[in-house]
Amino acid sequence: MNTIVAIPSTLEFPGKPQSRRDTPSGQAWLDAARAIARKTLGFNATDDEYTFRVALYYALESHVAPRHWHEHGVSRADNGCNLVLAAFSGVLYHHPVQVTRLEVQVFVQTRAVLNSNGVTRVSWERL
Repeated sequence: MNTIVAIPSTLEFPGKPQSRRDTPSGQAWLDAARAIARKTLGFNATDDEYTFRVALYYALESHVAPRHWHEHGVSRADNGCNLVLAAFSGVLYHHPVQVTRLEVQVFVQTRAVLNSNGVTRVSWERL
């Protein structure tokens, strides 16, 4: 049976790029995200046994509000780390310079029940 290990709720990048020239297409940030994810994520789910949902709060230096919500959505993950990186990529693609902090929440599907109306109800548990 696969084991799922909780991840830190907040990941901060070690440095902040100064301009888009420093981060073509956000690549430097994405590389940093990969390094952090490889070091800190503890997923061992490598098949379709689990369905994950990744949600991010991210801070942008150009906004007054401290956090913005971005949900990557529901996806089957061949690798939990890949799913988190996909969520990182979505944020970094749109905000390659401005992102200063990412707060990550990862959920795993614990149950899916078909009710009498033919609608599947899904339960999620936060890691």
